[in-house]
Amino acid sequence: MASPNYEKRIKTFQKSMKCNYAVLVSRDYDSNVYYFTGFKGGNFGFLVIPKKGKASFISSSIDIGNAQNKSIKKIIIKKSTREELRKIIKKNKIIGVDFSALALAYYAGLKKSIKPKKVVDVSQILLEQRAVKDKYELVQIKNAAKNISEILDMAIKNIPTFNYEREIKNFIDVEARKRGLPMSFDTIVASGKNASNPHYSRCSDRLRRGFLVIDCGVKFNGYCSDITRTVFLGNPTRQEIQIYNKVLNIQKKCIGMLSSKTPKQVNEFAKRELGKDFLHSLGHGIGLDIHELPNITLKNNSKLKNSTCFTVEPGVYKKGKYGIRLEDDLLKQDWGLKILTSVKNSLTIINKKVYK
Repeated sequence: MASPNYEKRIKTFQKSMKCNYAVLVSRDYDSNVYYFTGFKGGNFGFLVIPKKGKASFISSSIDIGNAQNKSIKKIIIKKSTREELRKIIKKNKIIGVDFSALALAYYAGLKKSIKPKKVVDVSQILLEQRAVKDKYELVQIKNAAKNISEILDMAIKNIPTFNYEREIKNFIDVEARKRGLPMSFDTIVASGKNASNPHYSRCSDRLRRGFLVIDCGVKFNGYCSDITRTVFLGNPTRQEIQIYNKVLNIQKKCIGMLSSKTPKQVNEFAKRELGKDFLHSLGHGIGLDIHELPNITLKNNSKLKNSTCFTVEPGVYKKGKYGIRLEDDLLKQDWGLKILTSVKNSLTIINKKVYK
């Protein structure tokens, strides 16, 4: 299987840098450090990227081998991290850090160690680069989407054998573990009125008549998938079927519109059609993090770039009554959008037992 082109990623970042050095810190795990090095985590690691030349990765003798990038200098800490940083970084230079990930204590220690002329935030540059996926990344995301689609499809077919929300959650989580895949986030299974909370987490109630929302995702080689399906337990009324079909049709229209319109324009359309019961944004980017760029929100008035991956997830929520959400993973390509997830989205009705 092809491997990540870490060297190309670093060179691309160097072209965008507006500082002399970028210093990225990994404590346990940091998606930016992983993106450039393949370092999955250990106690810690420091990645130093100069404006020109080779990057350096500083870590302990125990953890240094976890960095997969063979094009960087690997430096084992002898006395202290500060000492190693001072050897690499010249004084009175502009240093870039990821403010979104750097703890205050690390920031203070970094300034004390290398005495920079100025410290700037490089988090936005990192996010924008990572938003456009390379070929290796697209393969991983497609595999993540394929696996969660298969797992969710099995879970839905097995719903008649379950009595509680947690049984569905456990089924999904166990099937993922069988494939050696971690979850992208904590699986949501919300039945009846619980589905009216978009971020319901208890997953302990008995399955009730009405809409059942299942939101789940797995990671494949570190890359996330995210899918939501809503099924109906019991016999739906004509009105309940109409509400579901409205959400489904809005999702289809939004996917079609995103090929040529901005996320802001498409969000405005979805909110206009679904009204005040649509409580969240239309979607989010996916990659090494479950929420990253591009933002599929009212704030994003730029057309989507090719090779970006994201979700489209319209929903309606009547507090204390019901919730419906449909979510798929998509890839922006030259010719339009490709849907990566593949569980059927027409309303599945499960009425093999009596739901109260």
